[in-house]
Amino acid sequence: MRPMRRSDGPLFELPLARKTDPGTSWAAAKSLEPAELAGLRRRAIALVTKYPGRIARELSELAGDGDPRTLNRRLGEVERTGLVRRGQARRCVVTGKLCATWWPVEVPF
Repeated sequence: MRPMRRSDGPLFELPLARKTDPGTSWAAAKSLEPAELAGLRRRAIALVTKYPGRIARELSELAGDGDPRTLNRRLGEVERTGLVRRGQARRCVVTGKLCATWWPVEVPF
C-alpha cells in the first residue's frame, strides 16, 4: 500500500452525489470504492496538469477514454478541492457547445 499524499484527503472526502441528484446517481456513486474514486480524481488532475487549457472532451480523447462525461464529473469534483480550476469557456469543435477549459492550480508542498 502506498503512503497517503497530501492531496488524498480532499479526494476521499468529497460527497459522492449532490443532494438534488436522483437515486440512480446515488446508487452509481456508492458503487465506486473510495480508492477507485480517488484514483479517477487523481487521473483527472494529472490530465489537466499535462494538458492545461483543454476541455473535458479533449482531455478524455487524449487519455483514450470513450465517454468524456465521467472525466467531466471528476473535474467538477476536484475543482471543489482547489486542485484544478475552471477557465474561460470556448466552443467545442465536436459539439459546437461552449465548454469550460481546465487549468492546474499550483499547490505548495
